[in-house]
Parts: sequence; C-alpha cells; structure tokens
Amino acid sequence: MIRAAVYCRLSDEDRNKKSRMDESESIQNQKSLLLTYCREQNWEVAGVYCDEDMSGADRDRPQFNQMILDCEKGYIDIVLCKTQSRFSRDIEVVEHYIHNRFREWGVRFIGLLDHADTEDFANKKSRQINGLVNEWYLEDLSENIKKTLRHKKENGIFTGAFAPYGYKLNKDVKGKLFVDEPAAETVREIYRMYAGGHGYVKIAQELNRQGIPCPSEYKRLCGSKFQTHGGKPTSKIWTESVIREILTNEVYVGNLVQGKTATISYKNKKRKRVNEQDFIRTKNAHEPVVDMNLWNEVNKKIGSHRRMQKADGKRHVFAGRIFCAVCGSSMWKMSYQLKNGRYEYLKCKATKCGVSVCTNTNSIRFDAVFEAVEMEVKKLFLNNYNPAKINKNSLICNDKKTEMKEETLIKENILKQNLNIKQLYKDKLDGIIDNKVFCDIYGDIKADIVALEKRLSVLEQKKDKTEDFNFQEYIDSFPRTITLDEFAVSKLIDKVFIGEPENGSRKITICWNF
Repeated sequence: MIRAAVYCRLSDEDRNKKSRMDESESIQNQKSLLLTYCREQNWEVAGVYCDEDMSGADRDRPQFNQMILDCEKGYIDIVLCKTQSRFSRDIEVVEHYIHNRFREWGVRFIGLLDHADTEDFANKKSRQINGLVNEWYLEDLSENIKKTLRHKKENGIFTGAFAPYGYKLNKDVKGKLFVDEPAAETVREIYRMYAGGHGYVKIAQELNRQGIPCPSEYKRLCGSKFQTHGGKPTSKIWTESVIREILTNEVYVGNLVQGKTATISYKNKKRKRVNEQDFIRTKNAHEPVVDMNLWNEVNKKIGSHRRMQKADGKRHVFAGRIFCAVCGSSMWKMSYQLKNGRYEYLKCKATKCGVSVCTNTNSIRFDAVFEAVEMEVKKLFLNNYNPAKINKNSLICNDKKTEMKEETLIKENILKQNLNIKQLYKDKLDGIIDNKVFCDIYGDIKADIVALEKRLSVLEQKKDKTEDFNFQEYIDSFPRTITLDEFAVSKLIDKVFIGEPENGSRKITICWNF
C-alpha cells in the first residue's frame, strides 16, 4: 500500500487572516481535507506532521524536519500538502527537496489545491513559477513589515516584545512605556551606587547579596514568557554586563533608541549591529526613571574609564575560547603585580558576582593552562596526526570570518569614538562642560582610538600572514615550534574547558577545530 505523509503548516500571518478570509487555513481543516483525500485514494497515512506559528521561510520547523528525515529513511512514498506554499515558500527549499532529494528517495510530492504533482512532468514549470511567486511574496511581506516597524519607531512607538527593565507595557496604550516602580527604584539605586564610586562588579555583587532579582528573573516572576538563550547560570544573576547596559541605556532618561540591529535578509534571521548614526532615536518618548544630571554624571564617568584590553592591542591566546566545564561560562583572565613578576590567572566569570551559581570557584594559573594545552598540541601532532582528517579550507575560512567580524566591530568602534570627540567638542562650545573635563575625556577617548588602531594593525598583519599560510608546512614544523601563539590556537583549537580541582589537579578538555 502507498504510504502518504500529511503535512500542515500555519503561520502567524495566516492566523491573522483567518478571521477575515478563509477558515480552511486552520491546521484542523488542512488536516481534515488531506486525510479525506488519503482515504479516497486508499493510501495508508504514514504520519501527520503539523507546524503551528511557523513561517514558510523557516527551515527549522521541527515537524517538517522530522518528515524530511522519515522520507530519507524510506518510510514515506508521498508527501501531501494543501498547496506547495504550505510545504515551503523558500524556492531554494522547494528546489532542493521537491525537485531533487525527493526524486533520489523515490518520494512523490502533491499540492492538492494548486495541482502540484512531481509525477506529472508537464507541470514542473508551473511548480517553479509558483515557487517564485511564493518567494516574491516573502520578500514583499518582509519589506512591508520593515517599513511598518520603521514608521512606528520613527513616531516614538516601542516595537519590542518585552519592555526594558524598569518599565512595563500597557495593553490599553500600545507601544508606550510606563514606569514599573519596583524595578525603576533598583535602576535608580544602580545609578546612585555607580556615581558614589562603586564599579560594575561591586554593584552586581551587592544586588545579588540583597537577593534582588536580575532583569530576566524579574520578568519571569512577573509572569512574562521572556527567555534567555543558552541557559547559563549567569542569566539568573546580576552581572557586570547587565549593570553596564543599564548605566548606558538612554531609555532611562526618557529617550527611545531603536533599530540598533537588523536582520541580514528576509531569509537569514541572524542580526547584525547597525552603525550608531543610523539608530532611530526619539527624545522624551516616555517618563524618565533617572534624572538627566545623574545620567550625564554617570556616563561621563564611564567615558573617562574606558580602556582597551592592552596598550599594544593584543589579547591573550585563548581569548574567546576558554570556558568553565561546570557551568559553561567564559573564564575571566585577571592579573596582579608581585615583587618577582606578574601573576596571571583564570577564573569562572559566573563566580565573581557574589552568589553561588557555579561550584568551580578556584582560580588556575594562566601559565599552567598554557603549558598543558601546548603539550597536548605537540602530543597530538607527534603521535596522532592524520592529515586526511583535517579540513584545511574550513579552518582557514572559519578563522577569517572571525577576524573579519572583529575588524568590522573595531572600525565601527573607531567611528563611534570619533563621533564622541565631535559631540564632546560641541558640549565644550555650548558650555555644558569646562576645558578641564574636555581635556580629561578627550585624552581617554584618543587613548582608546590608538589602542583600537593598534589592534586593527595586528589583525591586518595576521590577514597578510593567513593569505600566505601553508597549512601542511605549518603542521610539519609545529613540534619544533617553541611558543603556542594566537595564530596556532585559532587554527587548531575550538574551545578549552577548565574543570573543578580533583585530587590536587584540574581537568583541561580541548575541543579541536578539526
């Protein structure tokens, strides 16, 4: 007997249309229509797969992917949908599966109402035209949504799904932020503490000691469906990054700043940061939580404390690649000066905020980690190196993407700092700040720019080195290399995990980049 898979999909767009147009779009009606057709054709229903609130451009639909997997395993002879657009509106997906992989797997596709049928070669062109029409629909829909959202933002309407900490949304007045007094008082206290001389970490530690819920926990306690990505312990406590975000966010003086990020395209939903001059800023859009004088005082102080990681623009060799094996948080590199030299060590970032969210509290010497990793790298190539298992092009490509991303961010930061200098000069001319304050902040910003430019120079030198890079020669010579440098780490190592002390030692796990 022929085995048919019934696939139904309903997006938010369809759900909104339903009351105005056609009840047949609902999942239940799609399912009823297709199951009836299966009975009429005397087909066995191999499975019913339904994705609700999923766009036709989404490639990560759980039930869709399960159906594709079952097709590949040979469990299905026919995929039956109401129309081809229910299967996908993405022409690349249509071509990949309906016109290629399904033919390889011996699977027939049928769109019941638009008469799409891969067994009928004559209607292939109409299927492809339908695919193009569906693709254009997605593109037009995406552009219309972007224009609508931009219009709302330009008119001072808040378009986010969740209000910033310290504010709440009113269902009766859409797009307007109202002060949430309990959280707002915590925001004011954060500003007062920083103005009083406390740093980011000290403020986070104090709030955690008092048991005050951090923004994500506060939202959940208030019944919000807000979720953080990754599920790390640091998402449930106050951290220095959360404090820094609150202290630099203009929303707390009544200004609405939106459009800081944008999706790459209607197909690629990854977000990239927009240049600051392109942010959509609306002044006095809502009631402020913090007095403007206090906000100015705090942010001038933050500006005077800005520093690059190192004066030469270099980072430690494991930067961005070393993590706690217990909670998954990044390891924090710290150092202090001793009489006989500088002591450098690593510690789990989740442990510095004053609460027990991670049991891996002990620090570990940076040089001990460096020596252990370097020894493992040399052992790898001396004993277990297998050139056939290494995808050289992939390694070089991945590293280039990382460096290009950092290079873009640095250039944006340099542009931002130059704009800060212009604004600073304007504040001086307008009499907002005196000459002494101007000179102090100007010197700090120029130092930042110099450090950023040095880091940019390091990346450009690495780029030249990468272009002339011979992977095979590098591997062959590595056991004779004395120092494990940042270049070697970027090529060979994906992540390093540091475990808890056990019997006087620490387990160091290396995830290789091949």
